[in-house]
Amino acid sequence: MFNKWVKELEKINRLGPVGAKEDENKGYTWEEIKEIIYFSQNDEFWSSKILSAKKLRKQIVKLENQMNKSGKSNSTKKMDMLAELYVEYLNEEQKDDEE
Repeated sequence: MFNKWVKELEKINRLGPVGAKEDENKGYTWEEIKEIIYFSQNDEFWSSKILSAKKLRKQIVKLENQMNKSGKSNSTKKMDMLAELYVEYLNEEQKDDEE
């Protein structure tokens, strides 16, 4: 079983997603693979779908796209929250100056 994981992960690194050819150079770095696995196992939907390296390789493009999409939206949410906190701070400062 472990050998199957190793072989599929090596294919993801060397070839990329299912259907990619070696001369297309669509392989993923080990860091990218690690991040995608981490995302898939911490995502409510994907954690029950990605149970093998073969399935990971088959779905890796979708996973990568969703990971990037959710990462951007989380960053946007954090920036919005910081902006709200800053506005609250300015309002508090203004109130303190008026008193």
